Amino acid sequence: SIPPDAITATGLLVGCGRGRQWTMAVQSLGDMLSAGVEPSLIVLNAAILAVERAPMWNQAISMLASVAERRLAPDAQSFTAAIAAARARCRWPSAASWARAC
Repeated sequence: SIPPDAITATGLLVGCGRGRQWTMAVQSLGDMLSAGVEPSLIVLNAAILAVERAPMWNQAISMLASVAERRLAPDAQSFTAAIAAARARCRWPSAASWARAC
């Protein structure tokens, strides 16, 4: 068993996104948090990107909120992926209002 860290978590999440295993990406992030592993901005961005094309736009927005809750500074990739997820599901107003709140 490989201990979870930023590198393994990012690789797993990127793989989930590419393989369209969106539910697994969300579950893996949850498992990581339950194990007490504090995610970096890179890990959270990978998670947001993993669900970007999924019918899970609300998960992407929740993950973006998690970035701020963890006192990390969202970057362009964070916002772009979350907004793209919301836009893909015709939820543009939700993404835009959240982005303004940050």
